[in-house]
Amino acid sequence: MLRALVVFALVAAACSSSPPPSATPTSVPLGVATSRPTSTATPTVAATPPPTASPSPSASALPPVEKCSSPPPPVGTAIPPPILQIAPIAPISGRVLLAGAAVAGAKVDVFQGGYQGGRTSLYGPVASATTDDTGAYSINVALGAYRLFAAVTTPGSSSLAGYAWYGGAITFGTSPDVTVASTGTQGIDIRLLPVRAISGTVSSARGSPAGITVIAFCGGTRPELDISASTTDSSGKYRLSVIPGTYRIRIQPSARMGLLGRWYGDVAQWQQARNVVVEDRDLTIDVTLPAGNFLAGTVRAADGSLLTGGAFVYLKVVAASFSCDDGSFACSTQVDNTGTFLLTVPSGSYQLEIQPGAASTVRARYPESGSLDVSGDRILDIRLASVPRPP
Repeated sequence: MLRALVVFALVAAACSSSPPPSATPTSVPLGVATSRPTSTATPTVAATPPPTASPSPSASALPPVEKCSSPPPPVGTAIPPPILQIAPIAPISGRVLLAGAAVAGAKVDVFQGGYQGGRTSLYGPVASATTDDTGAYSINVALGAYRLFAAVTTPGSSSLAGYAWYGGAITFGTSPDVTVASTGTQGIDIRLLPVRAISGTVSSARGSPAGITVIAFCGGTRPELDISASTTDSSGKYRLSVIPGTYRIRIQPSARMGLLGRWYGDVAQWQQARNVVVEDRDLTIDVTLPAGNFLAGTVRAADGSLLTGGAFVYLKVVAASFSCDDGSFACSTQVDNTGTFLLTVPSGSYQLEIQPGAASTVRARYPESGSLDVSGDRILDIRLASVPRPP
């Protein structure tokens, strides 16, 4: 009866962890403004036809490595109040270019600057405009310090063809301020970084479940900045939108899929991950994830009552070549309202520590001595002799 109960719970949880079969791959490139503007000035440039095709940059034009780092503002950083978009007003103007060619139909967003930011702005755009046939834009704003972001989509689709913050940056925090004085500020040209695609299929011995997260981390040394993320569809397909550069790719399933996370190159840790160099063309990368073992079961107090809701299960690896630090599998989980827990782990030897409640200082070990050997799916019925029935 217990095994049937737990198996039913696992199946139900696994089914609820994936999007519906009609889900399609999604890709979220870094830096694209999604928040609503706090106030929008009327642009002086009307919408125009889509951009014309431009030649691709060479590998020598790849953005430098420092563009991949954007630490958050230090604690205590002063954030200025929003600039009220009232008189006096002056224009910011310039052009949007891609590979040296003018880009018509690009959207330019103006964000308040004047502070040390991180990946994105703390405020929504204060004004926006669309470039004309010559790639020119002009936006009226109140006097102050601003940062500009521009993006253009591929004709006939919603896919990005290029984007950048002013100064060739890929984050708000690395873009320079543009100061608008009473006479206005001209010549603020934004050179877009061309967008390429990394796409493929994620498969495994357990099939190709939807909802696996695929992330492109910018930088060939330490993956500090996740520049694009995608979720696999019902066929296991994903698509990442990236700019030319060097990346390391992380493939992360949920614990309920019974799969182990990996970096591209079939390794558990980023230090051994294979670099993916994106230059002037799209790339196809197919990945096979290794299957893990379901480690699941119920946790009971000394009187046999189920510990539900507030109990936590922590995993400790015993004498193995891997650790919980590599991120390929979760090392803790919360017991649900049915008293059931679920982890996905590699084959190995483990000990469990159970915390009966969120506020409890007790860590009961299971098994009390020795270790728990896992080489296939295991379902446990754990009774903690030292833990009384919760109130």
